[in-house]
Amino acid sequence: MRIGLAVFFISFILVSAVEHASGSETCPARPVLQQLRYDEDWSFLANAECRSEPLDNIKYVPLGREGWFLSAGGETRLRYENYQNPAFGSDPADENGYLLQRYLLHADVHFGERFRFFVQLQSGLEDGRNGGPRLTDEDILDLHQAFGELVLLKDTNSRLALRIGRQEVEFGAGRLIGASEGLNPRRAFDGGA
Repeated sequence: MRIGLAVFFISFILVSAVEHASGSETCPARPVLQQLRYDEDWSFLANAECRSEPLDNIKYVPLGREGWFLSAGGETRLRYENYQNPAFGSDPADENGYLLQRYLLHADVHFGERFRFFVQLQSGLEDGRNGGPRLTDEDILDLHQAFGELVLLKDTNSRLALRIGRQEVEFGAGRLIGASEGLNPRRAFDGGA
């Protein structure tokens, strides 16, 4: 499994290192990747001249009708943790380093400007911790987010939408209600807004 991960990362770095010139001056600036992936908007890639990076073909996949498209993506996070003297030296010495892994895959299907469906799978894994994984370390496979959105009103400065399903939300600093980036598996909430 580790060799497969190494091959994945090396190939991703090589593909990302390839530089492509932008095809047109009419293309807007590329969006910044968002903490909440459903906030990303890749609809500008409908213009084929704006597709300048290798992964643009999965960020915008036309579905045959005007304004219908699929946007797919993913995220990987590997984090190694090792605590030295967590009890100020009163515990026996041990090697307690371990690896936390998080994998997220998402698909965002737009059916015109008024309706879309977003789904995201999550896998959080722990490898090598003495005593096994904590509750916040491991969730083998989870339907992390799945919601439908209906845009009721939309103008240049604002919009009103109805969203029902499971999704990540951030209120304020995100300490009480938030995705909790520090945990290995992120948190999502069920509801409608």
